[in-house]
Amino acid sequence: TLINAVYSAFTPIVTLRHKATELLCDISCITPPYAHKEALKNTKLFKTYSEISPKIPAVFRFLKRILVRTSLASARTSGLSTYAHISLFLHFLVTKDIIPHVDVYSYRYVEEENNIDHYSVSELLLMYLRYLSCELDTLAGRIDLA
Repeated sequence: TLINAVYSAFTPIVTLRHKATELLCDISCITPPYAHKEALKNTKLFKTYSEISPKIPAVFRFLKRILVRTSLASARTSGLSTYAHISLFLHFLVTKDIIPHVDVYSYRYVEEENNIDHYSVSELLLMYLRYLSCELDTLAGRIDLA
């Protein structure tokens, strides 16, 4: 595994590359006391969404690979981070009623509202890209997953 420190980041970051898969991973060294809890909460939220369907982590992995290979996955290069894309992808799935909303306090969701099985992974990716390019109102401000 290749390990690099990113000294120019606002929050200290260590970047890892897994030898077998070539996947990159950023680990932030969070300094404010509240930020640690928020990071754990966000991780648990992503994990809960990933448990809804195996298609969701499959799209996460595809997004990670394509963003890294095209140099779009870095805020340092004026792109959106992988974290931002995954958040936007989940926002897309929830707002289009493809997956249920996950409650951020209980991490529960209503299984009956899960419609993701009606779509293939490639259809989900194409729909997400269309959403990003044609429908997402970036001027509306903040996008919430919760």
